[in-house]
Amino acid sequence: MNGFEARKQAKMEQIRKAALQLIEERGDAFRIEDVAGRAGVSQVSIYNYFGSRQGLVLHCLEHRLERQVAYYARRLESDAPFREKMRCLLQGESDMQRFVASLTRNPPTNGPEDEIAGFLRSFQTKRLAPILFRLLEEGRRTGNIAVRYSDRILLLYFEMYQDFFFQRLQDGAEAEPETFLSLFFYGLSGERPSVDSIPSKM
Repeated sequence: MNGFEARKQAKMEQIRKAALQLIEERGDAFRIEDVAGRAGVSQVSIYNYFGSRQGLVLHCLEHRLERQVAYYARRLESDAPFREKMRCLLQGESDMQRFVASLTRNPPTNGPEDEIAGFLRSFQTKRLAPILFRLLEEGRRTGNIAVRYSDRILLLYFEMYQDFFFQRLQDGAEAEPETFLSLFFYGLSGERPSVDSIPSKM
């Protein structure tokens, strides 16, 4: 990397950090001039690097998601018990949904949340789902998930939790991932059933 490219990357990192901080503080109500002031760059530089305000938002979202997926992948390859890995995934999704909720809490009138939603769907299909499927397969091998449940059913189950986390966070409530981890494994009874007691059909 030559000197020009190194300076460019350093400046983009400054902008990204400033934008992420402002998103955490203000949601989608932040202004480009605020990002420029906090990053110590001109507004022109932000538009040169990211194209538009929405381009900066999507860049920050992608950066956050990629970091989250990299963390999931490292945990998946670790020797941690399956439930610790699932706890990590649910906690991570709770944190990610909190970030997404902050982006859509005060959306501008042109509805960029639709673009964000489309980006999230694409990312989940291409990047998150393969990691989740690997984790679910490990759950089957270790006896933590009944083999009769298909990936499709389990994915719907997982998406139900994602949607619930998101709705609670948009309403200003806590996601309570630990409580829902217990529900995820044990259902309403709160106790682990025997294999024979699990229904044979959905």
